[in-house]
Amino acid sequence: MKTKLLAVLVTAVLMFSLIGTFVLANNNDEDDSGLNIAGQVSDDSAESTNVFLDTIKMKTTFNKEKKAEIAMKIADKRALKAGQFAEKGKHEKAKELVEKHKQAMENAEEAFDELAVNGNEEDVKKALKATVRMQVKLDAHKEKYTSVHSKILERQSDKMDEEKLAHLEEVFSKIEERWAVAEERIAQKQENLISRYKVLTEATDEEIAQMLEDFKAEFQQETEEGRQARIQEKEELIKQQKEDIRERIKQKAIQGDVVNEKLDSIKDKGIQVLN
Repeated sequence: MKTKLLAVLVTAVLMFSLIGTFVLANNNDEDDSGLNIAGQVSDDSAESTNVFLDTIKMKTTFNKEKKAEIAMKIADKRALKAGQFAEKGKHEKAKELVEKHKQAMENAEEAFDELAVNGNEEDVKKALKATVRMQVKLDAHKEKYTSVHSKILERQSDKMDEEKLAHLEEVFSKIEERWAVAEERIAQKQENLISRYKVLTEATDEEIAQMLEDFKAEFQQETEEGRQARIQEKEELIKQQKEDIRERIKQKAIQGDVVNEKLDSIKDKGIQVLN
């Protein structure tokens, strides 16, 4: 009971603290880089709100794996926004977002490092599964960002001079360097867990490799199912928007017909009066 009460109090304090920071940031603490003190991009309030809500979730989540996942989600948004700023030639803003990306990745790595290594068989297996999940998540972020990176270069390679292209590549390189660090830490954590799992279970290398592959296949399937669900949701939204547009056009046409009928009626009456 006391533990639950303490958790609620800590969560409330963190939320009030973050909300206070967010309000101050949105009111008057924007710096020359275009970022406010909460680290949000000041010219995109919707995205700022999303990052703010994700930050609250991260701060108030006690599950280490979930905390790491949320931090990686924030890092993903930072990376994409940094690329957008770099493409627009807003180099200082891009650098600020790169630093925010680095901080978010460090938060993810810190939470990840706290996963149990010295627990029982079930704890270690669960932690091993988390390492695979984190790798799948990281691979997904990298794939998305690499695609964005490629498209930006395709659009700008003939438009930007060498200096601007160098700034663009600097942003991309620093983000990729953070990913390399994260991958190394995940691999090291997994290696330590495998050693512990072997001691506890006497499992062979082949059995452990198969277990990790099964975990990976499971998470990849979840990722694909989630992607398909989002595509279907967007298709339904577009379908509804098209129907709304058609209805508006139809109503407009009906209104036009009514107006034309009234004009014709007025015209007929006018002709009768003249006659």
